[in-house]
Amino acid sequence: MGVKELKNNWFIKSQKLLKEIEQKKDIFIFTNSTVDGVISGSIILKSVFNNIGNATIRCAPEKIENTIDEIIHEKHDFYIFTDFNSDIIDNINKIFNEGNFLFINIDAITKSNNNNNYENIINPWLYNINGKEEISSAGLSYLLIKNFDRNSNNISYLPIIS
Repeated sequence: MGVKELKNNWFIKSQKLLKEIEQKKDIFIFTNSTVDGVISGSIILKSVFNNIGNATIRCAPEKIENTIDEIIHEKHDFYIFTDFNSDIIDNINKIFNEGNFLFINIDAITKSNNNNNYENIINPWLYNINGKEEISSAGLSYLLIKNFDRNSNNISYLPIIS
């Protein structure tokens, strides 16, 4: 697997996000408070607003385990997590078992044989691409939204900053 498969993954996920936007679903963007996390979440938020969608963004420290329960009780329709540690992926998959989320990060992760579901994960390591050296979470977010947001060119410089 490689770049071609990752591009296909971006397209599928962008269509999923666009569908949520067009249906005016309540989208909750939860970002790590790192520069990459904030820029990544902001890129997605800007795109949701460009397409007249409904979204909220919140930044949190690296450890999100303490705030997951709070987020669940808020009852949003769709969740996007950006730049959090890959260790939380299994918990996110269990909690949001309806597939109503996207998880975007660049930490090392490999597909395992324990039936993990990576359908809602955007991570370059799943495609044998080094996420720490070749792309940022903001870069992943930008490539996600540029598939449907024609106004995204005016923010194309942001992933370079992170």
